[in-house]
Amino acid sequence: MKPLLVINTKAYESATGVKALKLAEICESIANELNVTIMLAVQPSDVFLVASQVSIPILSQHCDANYGAFTGSVTAKSLLDNCAYGTMLNHSEHRVDEETIRKVIEECKKLKLKVLLCVASLEEARKYKDLKPDYMAFEEPSLIGGNLSITQAMPKSVEEFARLCRNAGISPLCGAGIKKGEDFLAAIELGCDGVLVASAVAKAANQREAILELCSKVVEKR
Repeated sequence: MKPLLVINTKAYESATGVKALKLAEICESIANELNVTIMLAVQPSDVFLVASQVSIPILSQHCDANYGAFTGSVTAKSLLDNCAYGTMLNHSEHRVDEETIRKVIEECKKLKLKVLLCVASLEEARKYKDLKPDYMAFEEPSLIGGNLSITQAMPKSVEEFARLCRNAGISPLCGAGIKKGEDFLAAIELGCDGVLVASAVAKAANQREAILELCSKVVEKR
């Protein structure tokens, strides 16, 4: 499997709307150049704008479980019709309850949409592994946006998480504080398929250089 870099644009002005598309085009170019997989998780309103113009997988940052009179909700079918590859779900900044997680995963599986489920602890990973999301990302909330990466702060936990996911047939990722090539490489060496990042790329003055730096050590190690 190619190393996997998932970039969450959050709601940063530097990676929203047309700027999200520009970032996606950069990601597409680097993915082809370095033979890595790069996914972009964008705001639901940006999914079609971006996914219809690039070949890399585009995730929605969220998906809701129900159809009906739920104004403002984002349904799985709408994401499918707008060219999404899948959805991110339960990010620490947009937590949802267990029933919603179960329903969204079930609906996405029916539609063949991928689900990247975020968890904040090993306990959550154990709780949700039997739902079989396609990807699971372990992010320690206190480290998100900080300068200490989860691979430095919690290597044994990341290793245990990766083992748990693999035993369940889930692709493991880790995130929180991932900013450098060494962080990405450490994640791979601890058993993950890749990493989930946000501000390190989305808020970078030079987004292309930030992505190249993140991928540098993994590419060198091949």
